Amino acid sequence: MPITGKCYCGEVEWTIIGKVDFTSNCHCKDCQTVSGSAYGTTSLMMYDPHGVEFKGSPKVIHGFSDAGNTTQRGFCGNCGTVLFNHVSEGKEDEHWAIRTGCMVGKPPKIDKEIYMKSKPVWVPSPKTALKFDGMPH
Repeated sequence: MPITGKCYCGEVEWTIIGKVDFTSNCHCKDCQTVSGSAYGTTSLMMYDPHGVEFKGSPKVIHGFSDAGNTTQRGFCGNCGTVLFNHVSEGKEDEHWAIRTGCMVGKPPKIDKEIYMKSKPVWVPSPKTALKFDGMPH
């Protein structure tokens, strides 16, 4: 099933052939910093690596997760919209976290809240979401 999205200015658009594994509010310090907010909402996608298409070129910034794994965060170089993030554990995988706010159409339901240890107390939680102190395995 194709899932599409775009940045705020429309310079970067994407299509992924795959499905959403789960959608979460992530309260880790990286997502707070990148989003400029209390959390980042992402949909973890399982996809065919040959089924990803971009119109335009996202800017990619590399960093490290709290577990020391390499991260890639994709942004629109023009408007700054956060598009995706990926954590590599030293192997090629088929999971990417797409920023849910960039998806075209109705967003998926929040299934999980992760990095609850960094969640500000003033942020409400979805009642049905599973809660994790860090990244669920």
